[in-house]
Amino acid sequence: MEILKQLQPHEQKIEIRSDRGKEFYNEAVRKFCNKNNILLHFIPKGSPWLQAFIERGFRTIKEEFLNLVWIGDWNKFNDVLRDARYEYNHRPNSAFGYRNPLEVMATKITNLPHQVGGH
Repeated sequence: MEILKQLQPHEQKIEIRSDRGKEFYNEAVRKFCNKNNILLHFIPKGSPWLQAFIERGFRTIKEEFLNLVWIGDWNKFNDVLRDARYEYNHRPNSAFGYRNPLEVMATKITNLPHQVGGH
C-alpha cells in the first residue's frame, strides 16, 4: 500500500497490471485504487505472455536459484530467496539497456507528472 500511496496525487491516470496476486487482489488494495482513480487490470490465468518481463524475471530466479539450490529449512530458504531477489533487482539487465530493474522503476516514478507532497 505504501508504494501505491507514492503514486498519487497526479492528473495522469495510473494503470496497474497484475496476475491476481494477493498483493493486488485483496479488498483493501481494490478500495484504495477505486478511491484514488487507479485502474487495476487483472491478467487472465494461463496468459504469461501478457506480462513477459515479469515472467522472464521469475524464470531467471527459478533457473539460477530454485533449480540449483536445495534448502531443507524454510526459514533459511526465505533468507536465501530474499538475497537472490535482491541480487536480481540490483544487477544490470540487457532488457533495460543494462540498467537494473530498480533503476528503471525509479525513473518511472520520478517521471510522474506530480510527486508525492508536490502540487
